[in-house]
Amino acid sequence: MAFSHEKLIVYQKSPNFTKAAYALIGSKNIKGDLKGQLSRAAHGITLKKVEVR
Repeated sequence: MAFSHEKLIVYQKSPNFTKAAYALIGSKNIKGDLKGQLSRAAHGITLKKVEVR
């Protein structure tokens, strides 16, 4: 049985975003400010998922 928050699209897609964000953060093509913003976004989504539970 799935919990109601597990049905949310953002809940289902957030692991993919986090993986993509960290792949970009590790890239040499991304400048420092954008790396920080991507890192905060990935952390923020993950933390919000935990709050919903």
